[in-house]
Amino acid sequence: RSALPKGHSLLHAGNIWHAGQAVTKGTRYVLALFFHSTLAPNHAKRFEERAKEFIALSQRQEALQELEFSLRACAEIDYDELGPHGIKTRYRHELLWGLVCILRLREGKLAEAERSEATFSEAIRFLKFHGDGAHPWMVNAEKNW
Repeated sequence: RSALPKGHSLLHAGNIWHAGQAVTKGTRYVLALFFHSTLAPNHAKRFEERAKEFIALSQRQEALQELEFSLRACAEIDYDELGPHGIKTRYRHELLWGLVCILRLREGKLAEAERSEATFSEAIRFLKFHGDGAHPWMVNAEKNW
């Protein structure tokens, strides 16, 4: 435990247990900020989960924003460092482009949807060449596209 001098602030990771001491005089102002790192695969997964929730609520624009955050996070991942889970993670991330394309079409963003479709098609060609094509996400992506 330590008390910060007046006018100072504290920054910590969200998974750190924390609490404030009781205010005995004056006013405490709290400013909560949440930062998303693009350096961790778990953040990409969290964005995807939030996108699913928005899709279930028919909030396509919000879902699209979350998926775009996820794809930006994915761009920073070194899949080789993930070991045996690397290819599975890459399959999931690359195939997000198909969903992004569909959401953009439904939002009337035709030019953006076309670019997403091109990226998705390229991802499918890459995954067919580098994978065995038997992964469930790959099979479903080809069947539904």
